[in-house]
Amino acid sequence: QFELHRRELAAFSLTADRFSLWLRAMSIFGAVAAIALAVAGYLALFCPRVHNHPGRTAGIAALMAAAVALACLGTVVNPSLLSLTAIAPTVFVSVLLVIAYDQRMALALGTLHGVLVCIALDQPIGIYALILTGVSFAVFQLREIRDRHGVIRMGLYAGAALAVGTVVVSLIDRPIVDGSLYQAITDAGLAGAGGIGVGVLALALLPTIERAFDITTGMTLIELRDSKQPLLKQLQQRAPGTYNHSLNVAS
Repeated sequence: QFELHRRELAAFSLTADRFSLWLRAMSIFGAVAAIALAVAGYLALFCPRVHNHPGRTAGIAALMAAAVALACLGTVVNPSLLSLTAIAPTVFVSVLLVIAYDQRMALALGTLHGVLVCIALDQPIGIYALILTGVSFAVFQLREIRDRHGVIRMGLYAGAALAVGTVVVSLIDRPIVDGSLYQAITDAGLAGAGGIGVGVLALALLPTIERAFDITTGMTLIELRDSKQPLLKQLQQRAPGTYNHSLNVAS
């Protein structure tokens, strides 16, 4: 079926008039450009610390482009993993943005990034709904990172939501025939694993994310006030009064 489809596309490219091919290419370009302008406009209006910093703007653009490329590459290599490859990259982008900046920005850019992925992979509204589900659960759970359990909990909640949503979307989009329920459950497992995998990956990369975006999460602050830190041990020994006062202020 894939070979027949590829031959049909090749034949169409040879026989169709150039205006139709050009019009389709320009329509895709226009849709992507509109989303890029929407991202730029949102950053300009609501995220001055990104808009006024060209390096951060370029970093976010590169991150979103890399995630789209990863979604395309993974889906092309193994289309049966679509429930994983089409959804997980966008959720991961949202997780990075909510850690580095805030919930509103992560939700807005994650929503727009999902549109880019659906355009690139030619996916229906059901996949976009699943992307929104994963993004929403991830962003809501990461309001503040105070410990590692919070990141893992985010992955579990997002994975569960994606698994349930995948079953629902699959049963709506596909005919109820032999094997469709098994396929829906398989896709749900892949989507759920993607959500959990995003949580594990975010936790593993958290120190790198903090250095890359020049931020300090609540979890790092809690670790820094550990009395076993060498500087705090020295302060506790040499100036216990100042140590206790500093610890109370930091808390």
